Amino acid sequence: METQKLSGSLEENKAAVKELFNDSIDLIERSFRLGGKRAAAIFYMSGVTDVDMVQEYVIKPLINMRADDSIMLPEKKPRQESAGAARENAKLLQRGLFFLSKEKGKAENKPQGEDSAENPQSARKTKKNAEVHAGITDFILENVLEAAEIKQAAEFGEISTALLYGDCVILIDGEETAIVAAAKKWEKRGISEPPTSAVIRGPREGFTEDMKGNTVQIRRRLRTPDLIFEIIPIGRYSHTNVAVSYIKGVADENIIKKVKERLKKISIDGIIDSFYIQQFLEERKNSIFKMINYCEKPDIAAARMLEGRVALIVDGSPIVLTLPYMFLEDLQSSQDYYNMSPLASIGMVVRFLALFISILLPGFYVAMQIYHYNVLPIKMIITLTNAIQGTPFAPLTEMLIVTFLFVIIHEASLRMPKYVGMAMSIVGALVLGDTAVKAGIISSPSVLIAAISTLAAHLVPDQVSATGFIKILLIVAAGLMGVLGLIAGTITLLTYMSSLDSYGTPFMAPFSPLIVSDLKDGITKLNVAERKTRPFSIPGPNKTRVGEMEDTGDDA
Repeated sequence: METQKLSGSLEENKAAVKELFNDSIDLIERSFRLGGKRAAAIFYMSGVTDVDMVQEYVIKPLINMRADDSIMLPEKKPRQESAGAARENAKLLQRGLFFLSKEKGKAENKPQGEDSAENPQSARKTKKNAEVHAGITDFILENVLEAAEIKQAAEFGEISTALLYGDCVILIDGEETAIVAAAKKWEKRGISEPPTSAVIRGPREGFTEDMKGNTVQIRRRLRTPDLIFEIIPIGRYSHTNVAVSYIKGVADENIIKKVKERLKKISIDGIIDSFYIQQFLEERKNSIFKMINYCEKPDIAAARMLEGRVALIVDGSPIVLTLPYMFLEDLQSSQDYYNMSPLASIGMVVRFLALFISILLPGFYVAMQIYHYNVLPIKMIITLTNAIQGTPFAPLTEMLIVTFLFVIIHEASLRMPKYVGMAMSIVGALVLGDTAVKAGIISSPSVLIAAISTLAAHLVPDQVSATGFIKILLIVAAGLMGVLGLIAGTITLLTYMSSLDSYGTPFMAPFSPLIVSDLKDGITKLNVAERKTRPFSIPGPNKTRVGEMEDTGDDA
Protein backbone atom coordinates (compact mmCIF):
# COMPACT_ATOMS: atom_id res chain seq x y z
CA MET A 1 0.00 0.00 0.00
CA GLU A 2 2.78 2.43 0.93
CA THR A 3 4.38 2.26 -2.54
CA GLN A 4 1.05 2.50 -4.37
CA LYS A 5 0.45 5.67 -6.37
CA LEU A 6 -2.63 7.85 -6.05
CA SER A 7 -5.46 7.53 -8.53
CA GLY A 8 -7.60 10.26 -10.01
CA SER A 9 -10.61 9.29 -7.90
CA LEU A 10 -11.05 11.21 -4.66
CA GLU A 11 -13.15 8.49 -3.07
CA GLU A 12 -10.59 5.81 -3.88
CA ASN A 13 -7.76 7.90 -2.45
CA LYS A 14 -9.72 8.66 0.72
CA ALA A 15 -10.50 4.99 1.23
CA ALA A 16 -6.85 4.07 0.66
CA VAL A 17 -5.62 6.58 3.26
CA LYS A 18 -8.10 5.28 5.83
CA GLU A 19 -7.09 1.71 5.08
CA LEU A 20 -3.42 2.69 5.42
CA PHE A 21 -4.04 3.80 9.01
CA ASN A 22 -6.57 1.04 9.75
CA ASP A 23 -9.33 3.61 10.41
CA SER A 24 -7.45 4.91 13.46
CA ILE A 25 -9.47 7.34 15.59
CA ASP A 26 -6.69 9.95 15.56
CA LEU A 27 -6.80 10.23 11.75
CA ILE A 28 -9.07 13.21 11.06
CA GLU A 29 -10.81 13.77 7.70
CA ARG A 30 -12.40 17.05 6.57
CA SER A 31 -14.25 17.12 3.23
CA PHE A 32 -14.99 20.39 1.43
CA ARG A 33 -15.16 21.96 -2.04
CA LEU A 34 -12.59 24.19 -3.67
CA GLY A 35 -14.34 27.52 -4.12
CA GLY A 36 -17.63 25.71 -3.61
CA LYS A 37 -17.17 23.65 -6.80
CA ARG A 38 -14.52 20.94 -6.95
CA ALA A 39 -14.55 18.21 -4.28
CA ALA A 40 -11.52 17.86 -2.02
CA ALA A 41 -10.58 16.43 1.38
CA ILE A 42 -7.91 17.10 3.96
CA PHE A 43 -6.38 14.58 6.38
CA TYR A 44 -4.31 15.19 9.52
CA MET A 45 -3.42 13.40 12.76
CA SER A 46 -5.03 14.63 15.96
CA GLY A 47 -2.59 15.71 18.64
CA VAL A 48 0.45 16.25 16.41
CA THR A 49 -1.02 18.80 13.98
CA ASP A 50 -1.78 22.45 14.64
CA VAL A 51 -5.53 22.55 13.94
CA ASP A 52 -5.64 26.37 14.01
CA MET A 53 -2.95 26.56 11.37
CA VAL A 54 -4.78 24.04 9.17
CA GLN A 55 -8.03 25.99 9.50
CA GLU A 56 -6.56 29.44 8.91
CA TYR A 57 -3.87 28.83 6.29
CA VAL A 58 -5.09 25.74 4.44
CA ILE A 59 -8.84 25.07 4.59
CA LYS A 60 -10.01 28.70 4.58
CA PRO A 61 -7.97 29.77 1.51
CA LEU A 62 -9.06 26.65 -0.38
CA ILE A 63 -12.77 27.15 0.31
CA ASN A 64 -12.57 30.83 -0.65
CA MET A 65 -10.36 30.38 -3.71
CA ARG A 66 -11.48 31.84 -7.04
CA ALA A 67 -10.41 30.53 -10.44
CA ASP A 68 -11.69 29.81 -13.93
CA ASP A 69 -14.35 27.10 -14.23
CA SER A 70 -12.06 25.06 -16.46
CA ILE A 71 -9.71 24.54 -13.49
CA MET A 72 -12.33 24.34 -10.77
CA LEU A 73 -14.13 21.41 -12.39
CA PRO A 74 -12.43 18.04 -12.67
CA GLU A 75 -11.47 16.93 -16.16
CA LYS A 76 -13.80 14.20 -17.34
CA LYS A 77 -12.09 11.08 -18.57
CA PRO A 78 -13.51 9.26 -21.63
CA ARG A 79 -15.63 6.28 -20.77
CA GLN A 80 -14.67 2.83 -22.05
CA GLU A 81 -16.55 1.83 -25.18
CA SER A 82 -18.07 -1.52 -26.12
CA ALA A 83 -16.60 -3.65 -28.92
CA GLY A 84 -19.39 -2.75 -31.37
CA ALA A 85 -19.09 0.95 -30.62
CA ALA A 86 -15.34 0.73 -31.05
CA ARG A 87 -15.72 -0.80 -34.55
CA GLU A 88 -18.24 1.89 -35.53
CA ASN A 89 -15.94 4.63 -34.28
CA ALA A 90 -13.07 3.10 -36.24
CA LYS A 91 -15.11 3.34 -39.48
CA LEU A 92 -15.99 6.96 -38.74
CA LEU A 93 -12.35 7.71 -38.05
CA GLN A 94 -11.31 6.27 -41.43
CA ARG A 95 -13.89 8.46 -43.20
CA GLY A 96 -12.70 11.50 -41.29
CA LEU A 97 -9.11 10.79 -42.28
CA PHE A 98 -10.19 10.50 -45.97
CA PHE A 99 -11.79 13.96 -45.93
CA LEU A 100 -8.90 15.45 -43.99
CA SER A 101 -6.45 14.24 -46.64
CA LYS A 102 -8.40 16.23 -49.23
CA GLU A 103 -8.23 19.39 -47.15
CA LYS A 104 -4.58 18.92 -46.32
CA GLY A 105 -3.33 20.76 -49.37
CA LYS A 106 -5.53 23.72 -48.68
CA ALA A 107 -4.33 23.91 -45.11
CA GLU A 108 -0.68 23.81 -46.17
CA ASN A 109 -1.16 26.64 -48.69
CA LYS A 110 -2.85 28.84 -46.09
CA PRO A 111 -0.56 31.59 -44.69
CA GLN A 112 0.85 30.81 -41.25
CA GLY A 113 -0.92 32.61 -38.40
CA GLU A 114 -3.99 33.40 -40.51
CA ASP A 115 -6.34 31.68 -38.06
CA SER A 116 -4.92 33.64 -35.19
CA ALA A 117 -5.29 36.88 -37.09
CA GLU A 118 -8.89 36.10 -38.00
CA ASN A 119 -9.82 35.16 -34.43
CA PRO A 120 -7.36 36.60 -31.88
CA GLN A 121 -9.82 36.08 -29.02
CA SER A 122 -9.91 32.35 -29.75
CA ALA A 123 -6.12 32.24 -29.78
CA ARG A 124 -5.86 33.94 -26.41
CA LYS A 125 -8.48 31.57 -24.99
CA THR A 126 -6.56 28.55 -26.29
CA LYS A 127 -3.35 29.80 -24.71
CA LYS A 128 -5.11 30.46 -21.41
CA ASN A 129 -6.65 27.00 -21.36
CA ALA A 130 -3.25 25.47 -22.04
CA GLU A 131 -1.86 27.25 -18.97
CA VAL A 132 -4.86 26.35 -16.82
CA HIS A 133 -4.76 22.69 -17.72
CA ALA A 134 -1.19 22.55 -16.44
CA GLY A 135 -2.98 21.42 -13.21
CA ILE A 136 -5.04 22.72 -10.36
CA THR A 137 -2.36 21.42 -7.97
CA ASP A 138 0.22 23.84 -9.35
CA PHE A 139 -2.32 26.65 -9.26
CA ILE A 140 -3.04 26.01 -5.57
CA LEU A 141 0.62 25.74 -4.67
CA GLU A 142 1.48 29.02 -6.38
CA ASN A 143 -1.60 31.14 -5.69
CA VAL A 144 -3.78 29.82 -2.87
CA LEU A 145 -2.07 28.14 0.08
CA GLU A 146 -0.45 30.37 2.71
CA ALA A 147 1.46 27.66 4.57
CA ALA A 148 5.23 28.17 4.79
CA GLU A 149 6.22 24.65 3.66
CA ILE A 150 4.26 22.88 0.91
CA LYS A 151 5.08 20.10 -1.51
CA GLN A 152 3.46 17.43 -3.69
CA ALA A 153 3.19 13.70 -3.03
CA ALA A 154 2.30 11.04 -5.58
CA GLU A 155 2.61 7.90 -3.42
CA PHE A 156 0.82 6.73 -0.29
CA GLY A 157 4.19 6.15 1.39
CA GLU A 158 4.91 9.88 1.22
CA ILE A 159 1.41 10.64 2.53
CA SER A 160 1.87 8.23 5.45
CA THR A 161 5.20 9.80 6.45
CA ALA A 162 3.79 13.33 6.21
CA LEU A 163 0.75 12.54 8.36
CA LEU A 164 2.82 10.76 11.02
CA TYR A 165 5.10 13.78 11.34
CA GLY A 166 2.19 16.16 11.87
CA ASP A 167 1.67 17.59 8.37
CA CYS A 168 -1.73 17.78 6.67
CA VAL A 169 -2.50 16.18 3.30
CA ILE A 170 -4.93 17.61 0.71
CA LEU A 171 -6.59 15.28 -1.81
CA ILE A 172 -8.39 16.76 -4.85
CA ASP A 173 -10.90 15.01 -7.06
CA GLY A 174 -9.41 14.22 -10.47
CA GLU A 175 -5.79 14.77 -9.38
CA GLU A 176 -3.21 12.02 -9.06
CA THR A 177 -0.97 14.03 -6.72
CA ALA A 178 -1.68 15.21 -3.19
CA ILE A 179 -0.56 18.43 -1.53
CA VAL A 180 1.38 18.24 1.76
CA ALA A 181 1.38 21.36 3.97
CA ALA A 182 3.54 21.68 7.10
CA ALA A 183 1.42 22.03 10.25
CA LYS A 184 3.37 20.25 12.99
CA LYS A 185 2.61 20.99 16.62
CA TRP A 186 4.15 18.61 19.13
CA GLU A 187 3.81 18.93 22.87
CA LYS A 188 7.30 19.57 24.23
CA ARG A 189 9.07 20.26 27.50
CA GLY A 190 10.44 23.71 28.18
CA ILE A 191 14.18 24.38 28.10
CA SER A 192 15.78 23.97 31.53
CA GLU A 193 19.16 23.27 33.08
CA PRO A 194 20.05 19.55 33.03
CA PRO A 195 20.31 18.02 36.53
CA THR A 196 23.68 16.37 35.83
CA SER A 197 25.38 19.39 34.19
CA ALA A 198 24.68 22.26 36.57
CA VAL A 199 27.17 25.15 36.42
CA ILE A 200 27.81 28.22 38.57
CA ARG A 201 28.92 30.26 35.58
CA GLY A 202 28.00 29.58 31.97
CA PRO A 203 24.91 28.76 29.87
CA ARG A 204 22.11 26.97 31.68
CA GLU A 205 20.14 25.80 28.66
CA GLY A 206 19.74 22.09 28.11
CA PHE A 207 18.52 19.88 25.32
CA THR A 208 14.89 18.73 25.25
CA GLU A 209 13.04 15.91 23.50
CA ASP A 210 12.27 18.15 20.48
CA MET A 211 14.89 17.61 17.77
CA LYS A 212 14.09 20.83 15.93
CA GLY A 213 14.51 22.83 19.13
CA ASN A 214 17.84 21.09 19.78
CA THR A 215 19.15 21.93 16.32
CA VAL A 216 18.09 25.55 16.81
CA GLN A 217 20.03 25.75 20.08
CA ILE A 218 23.18 24.50 18.34
CA ARG A 219 22.61 26.84 15.39
CA ARG A 220 22.42 29.80 17.78
CA ARG A 221 25.95 29.01 18.92
CA LEU A 222 27.39 28.09 15.52
CA ARG A 223 26.08 30.67 13.06
CA THR A 224 27.84 29.39 9.98
CA PRO A 225 26.65 27.80 6.72
CA ASP A 226 29.29 25.13 7.31
CA LEU A 227 27.15 23.68 10.14
CA ILE A 228 25.42 20.73 8.50
CA PHE A 229 22.39 18.74 9.68
CA GLU A 230 21.61 15.57 7.71
CA ILE A 231 18.45 13.64 8.61
CA ILE A 232 18.38 9.83 8.52
CA PRO A 233 15.11 8.07 9.52
CA ILE A 234 15.59 4.82 11.48
CA GLY A 235 13.09 2.24 12.69
CA ARG A 236 10.52 0.14 10.85
CA TYR A 237 7.71 1.32 13.11
CA SER A 238 9.04 4.44 14.83
CA HIS A 239 10.62 6.13 11.76
CA THR A 240 12.71 8.17 14.19
CA ASN A 241 14.69 11.03 12.66
CA VAL A 242 18.38 11.06 13.54
CA ALA A 243 20.29 14.24 12.67
CA VAL A 244 23.99 13.86 11.85
CA SER A 245 25.49 17.24 12.73
CA TYR A 246 29.02 18.43 11.99
CA ILE A 247 31.01 21.44 10.81
CA LYS A 248 32.13 21.05 7.22
CA GLY A 249 35.87 21.54 6.90
CA VAL A 250 36.47 20.78 10.59
CA ALA A 251 35.11 17.24 11.00
CA ASP A 252 36.85 14.39 9.20
CA GLU A 253 35.02 13.26 6.06
CA ASN A 254 35.88 9.59 6.64
CA ILE A 255 34.29 9.66 10.09
CA ILE A 256 31.17 11.35 8.72
CA LYS A 257 30.89 8.78 5.95
CA LYS A 258 31.38 5.85 8.35
CA VAL A 259 28.77 7.18 10.78
CA LYS A 260 26.15 7.69 8.05
CA GLU A 261 26.79 4.24 6.58
CA ARG A 262 26.35 2.56 9.96
CA LEU A 263 23.17 4.50 10.66
CA LYS A 264 21.66 3.50 7.32
CA LYS A 265 22.43 -0.17 8.04
CA ILE A 266 20.52 -0.18 11.34
CA SER A 267 17.49 -2.46 11.04
CA ILE A 268 15.34 -2.30 14.16
CA ASP A 269 11.67 -1.95 15.04
CA GLY A 270 12.04 1.42 16.70
CA ILE A 271 14.42 3.96 18.22
CA ILE A 272 13.13 5.25 21.57
CA ASP A 273 16.28 6.97 22.84
CA SER A 274 19.76 7.85 21.62
CA PHE A 275 21.16 4.90 23.62
CA TYR A 276 19.59 2.56 21.06
CA ILE A 277 21.79 3.79 18.22
CA GLN A 278 24.83 4.14 20.50
CA GLN A 279 25.14 0.36 20.67
CA PHE A 280 25.09 0.09 16.88
CA LEU A 281 27.80 2.72 16.44
CA GLU A 282 30.30 1.53 19.04
CA GLU A 283 33.30 -0.14 17.45
CA ARG A 284 34.08 -2.30 20.52
CA LYS A 285 30.70 -3.83 21.30
CA ASN A 286 31.55 -5.66 24.56
CA SER A 287 33.78 -3.03 26.14
CA ILE A 288 33.17 -2.20 29.80
CA PHE A 289 33.79 1.44 28.85
CA LYS A 290 31.50 3.45 26.66
CA MET A 291 33.00 4.25 23.25
CA ILE A 292 30.69 7.17 22.38
CA ASN A 293 30.20 10.20 24.58
CA TYR A 294 26.99 12.11 25.24
CA CYS A 295 25.95 15.50 26.58
CA GLU A 296 22.80 17.34 27.67
CA LYS A 297 23.82 20.93 26.93
CA PRO A 298 24.10 22.70 23.55
CA ASP A 299 27.22 24.65 24.56
CA ILE A 300 29.07 21.39 25.26
CA ALA A 301 27.90 19.87 21.98
CA ALA A 302 28.97 23.00 20.06
CA ALA A 303 32.39 23.00 21.75
CA ARG A 304 32.98 19.36 20.85
CA MET A 305 31.92 19.95 17.26
CA LEU A 306 34.41 22.82 17.06
CA GLU A 307 37.09 20.29 18.01
CA GLY A 308 36.14 18.12 15.02
CA ARG A 309 33.60 15.75 16.48
CA VAL A 310 30.29 14.63 14.99
CA ALA A 311 27.05 15.06 16.98
CA LEU A 312 24.01 12.79 16.65
CA ILE A 313 20.64 14.29 17.62
CA VAL A 314 17.83 11.76 18.05
CA ASP A 315 14.24 12.96 17.88
CA GLY A 316 12.56 12.32 21.23
CA SER A 317 15.79 12.20 23.28
CA PRO A 318 17.42 15.02 25.29
CA ILE A 319 20.77 13.20 25.11
CA VAL A 320 23.02 14.12 22.16
CA LEU A 321 25.77 11.66 21.20
CA THR A 322 29.22 12.88 20.16
CA LEU A 323 32.12 11.00 18.60
CA PRO A 324 35.05 10.27 18.48
CA TYR A 325 35.41 9.81 22.23
CA MET A 326 38.39 9.97 24.58
CA PHE A 327 38.41 8.81 28.21
CA LEU A 328 39.75 12.21 29.26
CA GLU A 329 36.43 13.83 28.33
CA ASP A 330 34.69 12.32 31.35
CA LEU A 331 37.28 13.83 33.70
CA GLN A 332 36.43 17.26 32.35
CA SER A 333 33.59 19.42 33.62
CA SER A 334 31.63 22.05 31.74
CA GLN A 335 32.53 24.43 34.57
CA ASP A 336 36.23 24.09 33.64
CA TYR A 337 35.77 26.14 30.48
CA TYR A 338 34.16 29.03 32.38
CA ASN A 339 36.83 29.18 35.11
CA MET A 340 40.34 30.58 35.26
CA SER A 341 43.04 28.20 34.10
CA PRO A 342 44.59 27.45 37.55
CA LEU A 343 41.20 26.69 39.12
CA ALA A 344 40.21 24.47 36.22
CA SER A 345 43.51 22.57 36.50
CA ILE A 346 43.02 22.01 40.24
CA GLY A 347 39.52 20.65 39.63
CA MET A 348 40.86 18.33 36.94
CA VAL A 349 43.60 16.98 39.26
CA VAL A 350 41.06 16.42 42.07
CA ARG A 351 38.79 14.38 39.77
CA PHE A 352 41.78 12.42 38.48
CA LEU A 353 42.84 11.48 42.03
CA ALA A 354 39.24 10.72 43.02
CA LEU A 355 38.99 8.25 40.15
CA PHE A 356 42.09 6.40 41.40
CA ILE A 357 40.82 6.43 44.98
CA SER A 358 37.42 5.03 44.02
CA ILE A 359 39.02 2.15 42.10
CA LEU A 360 42.09 1.29 44.21
CA LEU A 361 41.24 2.18 47.84
CA PRO A 362 38.94 -0.82 48.69
CA GLY A 363 41.38 -3.30 47.14
CA PHE A 364 44.33 -1.67 48.89
CA TYR A 365 42.50 -1.89 52.25
CA VAL A 366 41.79 -5.61 51.75
CA ALA A 367 45.41 -6.30 50.71
CA MET A 368 46.80 -4.43 53.74
CA GLN A 369 44.46 -6.20 56.14
CA ILE A 370 45.23 -9.73 54.85
CA TYR A 371 48.85 -9.70 53.62
CA HIS A 372 50.67 -6.47 54.42
CA TYR A 373 49.39 -5.27 57.80
CA ASN A 374 52.98 -5.18 59.10
CA VAL A 375 53.78 -2.14 56.92
CA LEU A 376 51.11 -0.07 58.66
CA PRO A 377 51.90 2.16 61.67
CA ILE A 378 51.48 0.39 65.01
CA LYS A 379 48.69 2.74 66.17
CA MET A 380 46.70 2.07 62.98
CA ILE A 381 47.15 -1.68 63.42
CA ILE A 382 45.79 -1.46 66.98
CA THR A 383 42.82 0.64 65.84
CA LEU A 384 41.97 -1.76 63.01
CA THR A 385 42.35 -4.78 65.25
CA ASN A 386 39.94 -3.36 67.80
CA ALA A 387 37.47 -2.38 65.03
CA ILE A 388 37.40 -5.72 63.21
CA GLN A 389 37.49 -7.90 66.31
CA GLY A 390 34.46 -10.15 66.46
CA THR A 391 33.29 -9.66 62.85
CA PRO A 392 32.20 -13.01 61.33
CA PHE A 393 33.47 -12.44 57.77
CA ALA A 394 36.91 -12.49 56.21
CA PRO A 395 38.20 -9.09 54.96
CA LEU A 396 37.58 -9.92 51.30
CA THR A 397 34.03 -11.16 51.92
CA GLU A 398 33.28 -8.25 54.23
CA MET A 399 34.37 -5.63 51.68
CA LEU A 400 32.32 -7.26 48.93
CA ILE A 401 29.24 -7.30 51.20
CA VAL A 402 29.65 -3.62 52.13
CA THR A 403 30.18 -2.65 48.49
CA PHE A 404 27.07 -4.58 47.52
CA LEU A 405 25.03 -2.81 50.23
CA PHE A 406 26.09 0.59 48.89
CA VAL A 407 25.08 -0.46 45.38
CA ILE A 408 21.63 -1.45 46.67
CA ILE A 409 21.22 1.90 48.47
CA HIS A 410 22.29 3.80 45.33
CA GLU A 411 19.90 1.91 43.05
CA ALA A 412 17.00 2.28 45.49
CA SER A 413 17.53 6.05 45.81
CA LEU A 414 17.49 6.41 42.01
CA ARG A 415 14.29 4.45 41.42
CA MET A 416 12.17 5.67 44.29
CA PRO A 417 10.24 8.98 44.23
CA LYS A 418 12.39 12.05 44.77
CA TYR A 419 11.57 12.83 48.40
CA VAL A 420 11.25 9.19 49.43
CA GLY A 421 14.60 8.52 47.77
CA MET A 422 16.30 11.16 49.93
CA ALA A 423 14.83 9.56 53.05
CA MET A 424 15.92 6.12 51.85
CA SER A 425 19.50 7.33 51.43
CA ILE A 426 19.54 8.64 54.99
CA VAL A 427 18.01 5.47 56.39
CA GLY A 428 20.31 3.21 54.39
CA ALA A 429 23.54 5.09 55.02
CA LEU A 430 23.06 5.99 58.68
CA VAL A 431 20.55 3.67 60.31
CA LEU A 432 21.34 0.48 58.40
CA GLY A 433 25.10 1.02 58.40
CA ASP A 434 25.30 2.03 62.04
CA THR A 435 23.08 -0.86 63.11
CA ALA A 436 25.17 -3.37 61.15
CA VAL A 437 28.38 -2.07 62.75
CA LYS A 438 26.95 -2.16 66.28
CA ALA A 439 25.61 -5.64 65.70
CA GLY A 440 29.13 -6.79 64.78
CA ILE A 441 28.19 -7.99 61.30
CA ILE A 442 30.55 -5.60 59.53
CA SER A 443 33.34 -3.37 60.77
CA SER A 444 33.32 0.41 60.78
CA PRO A 445 36.57 0.74 58.73
CA SER A 446 35.00 -1.28 55.91
CA VAL A 447 31.97 1.01 55.87
CA LEU A 448 34.23 4.08 55.87
CA ILE A 449 36.40 2.78 53.00
CA ALA A 450 33.34 1.83 50.91
CA ALA A 451 31.72 5.22 51.54
CA ILE A 452 34.86 7.15 50.52
CA SER A 453 35.19 5.03 47.38
CA THR A 454 31.53 5.58 46.41
CA LEU A 455 31.70 9.34 46.97
CA ALA A 456 34.94 9.62 44.98
CA ALA A 457 33.41 7.71 42.07
CA HIS A 458 30.60 10.28 41.78
CA LEU A 459 33.11 13.01 41.02
CA VAL A 460 33.22 11.36 37.60
CA PRO A 461 29.51 10.48 37.26
CA ASP A 462 29.69 9.25 33.66
CA GLN A 463 32.05 6.45 34.73
CA VAL A 464 30.24 5.26 37.87
CA SER A 465 29.11 1.96 36.33
CA ALA A 466 32.52 1.16 34.83
CA THR A 467 34.47 2.11 37.95
CA GLY A 468 32.12 0.06 40.13
CA PHE A 469 32.74 -3.06 38.04
CA ILE A 470 36.52 -2.49 37.97
CA LYS A 471 36.56 -1.87 41.72
CA ILE A 472 35.02 -5.27 42.44
CA LEU A 473 37.56 -7.02 40.18
CA LEU A 474 40.47 -5.30 41.92
CA ILE A 475 39.05 -6.16 45.36
CA VAL A 476 39.01 -9.84 44.39
CA ALA A 477 42.55 -9.61 42.92
CA ALA A 478 43.86 -7.90 46.08
CA GLY A 479 42.12 -10.44 48.31
CA LEU A 480 43.73 -13.35 46.45
CA MET A 481 47.21 -11.98 45.71
CA GLY A 482 47.67 -8.89 47.84
CA VAL A 483 49.36 -5.79 46.47
CA LEU A 484 50.86 -7.83 43.63
CA GLY A 485 47.36 -8.74 42.50
CA LEU A 486 46.34 -5.07 42.75
CA ILE A 487 49.32 -3.98 40.65
CA ALA A 488 48.76 -6.74 38.08
CA GLY A 489 45.09 -5.82 37.78
CA THR A 490 45.94 -2.12 37.33
CA ILE A 491 48.52 -2.86 34.62
CA THR A 492 46.04 -5.13 32.83
CA LEU A 493 43.39 -2.42 33.01
CA LEU A 494 45.71 0.29 31.61
CA THR A 495 46.85 -2.04 28.82
CA TYR A 496 43.26 -2.80 27.89
CA MET A 497 42.30 0.88 27.90
CA SER A 498 45.32 1.75 25.73
CA SER A 499 44.20 -0.78 23.13
CA LEU A 500 40.80 0.85 22.63
CA ASP A 501 40.08 3.14 19.70
CA SER A 502 37.09 5.30 18.77
CA TYR A 503 36.83 6.22 15.09
CA GLY A 504 40.54 6.78 14.70
CA THR A 505 41.01 8.46 18.09
CA PRO A 506 43.01 6.59 20.77
CA PHE A 507 40.91 6.01 23.89
CA MET A 508 43.69 7.11 26.27
CA ALA A 509 44.88 10.08 24.20
CA PRO A 510 46.81 12.30 24.73
CA PHE A 511 48.70 10.09 27.24
CA SER A 512 48.79 6.82 25.32
CA PRO A 513 50.09 7.46 22.74
CA LEU A 514 51.71 10.61 24.06
CA ILE A 515 50.59 13.65 22.03
CA VAL A 516 52.43 16.60 23.55
CA SER A 517 50.44 19.29 21.71
CA ASP A 518 47.18 17.99 23.21
CA LEU A 519 48.41 18.10 26.82
CA LYS A 520 47.31 21.76 26.92
CA ASP A 521 43.76 20.45 27.42
CA GLY A 522 44.73 17.45 29.54
CA ILE A 523 45.20 17.26 33.30
CA THR A 524 46.33 20.88 33.38
CA LYS A 525 44.40 23.39 31.30
CA LEU A 526 45.70 26.44 29.48
CA ASN A 527 43.64 29.54 28.83
CA VAL A 528 41.40 29.63 25.78
CA ALA A 529 43.68 32.08 24.00
CA GLU A 530 46.63 29.67 24.41
CA ARG A 531 44.82 26.67 22.94
CA LYS A 532 45.49 27.71 19.36
CA THR A 533 45.06 24.33 17.70
CA ARG A 534 42.37 21.68 17.77
CA PRO A 535 43.23 18.30 19.32
CA PHE A 536 45.53 16.29 17.06
CA SER A 537 44.08 13.17 18.69
CA ILE A 538 40.86 13.74 16.69
CA PRO A 539 41.18 13.35 12.90
CA GLY A 540 40.28 16.45 10.92
CA PRO A 541 41.56 18.64 8.08
CA ASN A 542 41.58 21.98 9.91
CA LYS A 543 43.63 22.25 13.10
CA THR A 544 43.73 26.04 13.51
CA ARG A 545 41.44 27.20 16.29
CA VAL A 546 42.83 30.57 17.46
CA GLY A 547 44.48 32.98 15.03
CA GLU A 548 47.24 35.40 15.84
CA MET A 549 46.01 38.47 17.72
CA GLU A 550 46.95 41.92 16.53
CA ASP A 551 49.31 43.89 18.74
CA THR A 552 47.51 47.02 19.97
CA GLY A 553 50.62 48.49 21.54
CA ASP A 554 49.10 48.67 25.04
CA ASP A 555 51.43 46.95 27.48
CA ALA A 556 49.70 48.17 30.63
